[in-house]
Amino acid sequence: MNLNFIKISFLLLFISMAFQHCSENKSQILSNREKTNSTTKVKLKWLGHWYSLGKKEVLLREMAREFSLLHQDIEIELEFPHQMTGLNPTDNPYQQTIDTVVKMIQKNQWPYDIMLCDVYRYNAIGSAINNPDWGKDYLVDFKNEDWFKTSHKEEIISIPRYIEAFGNIATGVYIEGVWNLLYVSSEVESKLGIKIKSYNMNISDLTEYAKAVFDYNKTHSNDTITFISFPRKDKTPFFYQIVISALQKDSAANLEEAIQAITLTYRSIEKLAPYKPFSNEINYNNDKVLNHKKALFVFNPSWINLYWIKSNPKGESQMRPCEIPSIDNHIATTYSGRYSSIFVVPKNARNRKEAEMFMKFISSEETADKWVKYSKYPTGLKNKISYSDFGNDN
Repeated sequence: MNLNFIKISFLLLFISMAFQHCSENKSQILSNREKTNSTTKVKLKWLGHWYSLGKKEVLLREMAREFSLLHQDIEIELEFPHQMTGLNPTDNPYQQTIDTVVKMIQKNQWPYDIMLCDVYRYNAIGSAINNPDWGKDYLVDFKNEDWFKTSHKEEIISIPRYIEAFGNIATGVYIEGVWNLLYVSSEVESKLGIKIKSYNMNISDLTEYAKAVFDYNKTHSNDTITFISFPRKDKTPFFYQIVISALQKDSAANLEEAIQAITLTYRSIEKLAPYKPFSNEINYNNDKVLNHKKALFVFNPSWINLYWIKSNPKGESQMRPCEIPSIDNHIATTYSGRYSSIFVVPKNARNRKEAEMFMKFISSEETADKWVKYSKYPTGLKNKISYSDFGNDN
């Protein structure tokens, strides 16, 4: 037998055994690492919000990823209400979410460490269990935490309604801010041959627009236009903003001042009466449907455009926001809207300590700046980005 052949055979056998040994060691190392990860890594379950709503969902995923990178021993598992309730992504899980949380309260068992529970859901849950202050018993209160006070804008702390909305506890970070806006249809503007003021509109301007709609409808019985559409049925915030302009400050000092402002408001909007501003009102199956060809103004919270992008992208592109009008020769010093606490931590959460850490983490200025940039809405958190940074972006 050739000596070189024997040497080569032994060499190949040695290499094969070495590779096998390395492979076994690698498998053992990976197995040990998996065992270590499975026994030491905390899995923080988060019931999120804003599924499929553009960069709002992106922000949630970024916060989860960044927190997990900073805390290698914690893994965040993000789930959305439609997944929790077994619905299709296109279904609205609002009521099913409330029913599910009610069951969690009844058992005081919480499969999520941090959960969606804004003020609307909070109130609905309170009504369902006949306990409007249920949060005091079941949710962590962050009101006295130093990080909560320093990370939020002064009004979150100083204006009682924000904390009082949750039974006088601070259930979480006030990330979301919402303006109440009039949206204008460019298509209807063109039909009427008018141009709506985006800024500094007063009641006299609004009356002119109402007259233009009224005159158009007299000659277009088969194509009538709604002057102002209120899909959510609630006209209160619209009139509230006009009252604010009558006061020229954010609240009345006494009852007499309030009555004067309300009287001035009603006398001003009486100018609209001859033009029947609430006739031809569109009926909506839900408030997220957009009929951009049928109404000059649509009154809605500022979050609505993300839903319109999904339901009617062409129509959404023809809608632009404008300010609610003020009383003639008056200026509103504040604008109608609210800040919202969106997520809560149950007291009996399996990983309460880590959930509280995460709540503190998302209260950062970085989160605030991303929220403003991504959503183009205000935030209750302190932020560096000014709304003027958007330039000409309506």
